[in-house]
Amino acid sequence: MAKGLDVAPFLERATNPAAVNAFLVGIGYTYRFLPGGREHFMRALELDHDFIAARGFLVSGLVASGDTAAARTQVQVLDSLKPQASPFEQAFIGWCEALVRGDVDAMIRHERVALGYAPHNNFSLFDLAEQLRETGRWQEAVAPAREAMASGWRFAPLYTLWGELAIDAGALSGLRDTLEDALSFATPDPHVAGLLEALALFDGDTGAARGYGAAFRAGVGAAAVAGEYAVLAGSFRTLAQRARERGKLTTAVSLLQRAVDGGAQQPILRLELARALVESGKRREAEPHYRAAVLTELRGPETLFAAGGVAELLGRVGDARRAYTKYLEVAPDGPDAVRVRERLRVLGRPEGSP
Repeated sequence: MAKGLDVAPFLERATNPAAVNAFLVGIGYTYRFLPGGREHFMRALELDHDFIAARGFLVSGLVASGDTAAARTQVQVLDSLKPQASPFEQAFIGWCEALVRGDVDAMIRHERVALGYAPHNNFSLFDLAEQLRETGRWQEAVAPAREAMASGWRFAPLYTLWGELAIDAGALSGLRDTLEDALSFATPDPHVAGLLEALALFDGDTGAARGYGAAFRAGVGAAAVAGEYAVLAGSFRTLAQRARERGKLTTAVSLLQRAVDGGAQQPILRLELARALVESGKRREAEPHYRAAVLTELRGPETLFAAGGVAELLGRVGDARRAYTKYLEVAPDGPDAVRVRERLRVLGRPEGSP
């Protein structure tokens, strides 16, 4: 198996060598993004009906392909196997049940339990970190991701996850070198090239950024580019915020512009791009991005607060009042509610009933 993989907890009670071999081949396919893993898991189950790990990975693949009905059938079998399962396997079965339900909090709980029995298991470490970040708990995700990285596991999505977490944490020193290494994997994740594009723009290395961007777009394919830039938009935005905090407005504009041009159309990106452009003295260039953002129905308090601020910068007082008033309707006790009320007083209109 590849360096860093820890499959021992999944094999603790496996007794059929041929089934184990089929399972390991299936794992090899799965973690190299190659088709065929499911067939090997099914072969393992033909040889050993009670092989919990093979059935669990089959469940994961079925859910990923959208076949939740078949996944539920497999989970019913797993549930019947609980009495003979090891504690680690019981946690894995619980994770499979939660996966089919779409219960992320339960998935996190079961991964924590599994790691209590196998603290260095990279499958559990990676999934725990991924689910924590997906639910906005990136600070908690750092430790399990770091543990998996330290093992030397050359699993490309782990490097993407680590890059996103390091950007969230501001741990940028040496990050480009770490991610560069992942580009040499036999089956690289194109998102790594996308993160490297963002990091190169942050460093002002525009030549490298063009190369990374081309690799990213080629890797995901033309039809998927917009959606994949949207996936990475949070990292581009975080780096833009850090650049703006350092007074590097041109860099902030470059990062946000790249994400928007790539197809990430979230209103908050356009609003922050408009703000950076105005602050850079490019008010005329900011106007189209502001207009495009407010053409959508702005709902979240963060976006409404940003819309009000940009509207003020552009001299659109009526727009600013409307955005701030809606903010108070949506989130009267929101994190920026005090500042919103103050802005409404300055703009000459009471905040109203909210």
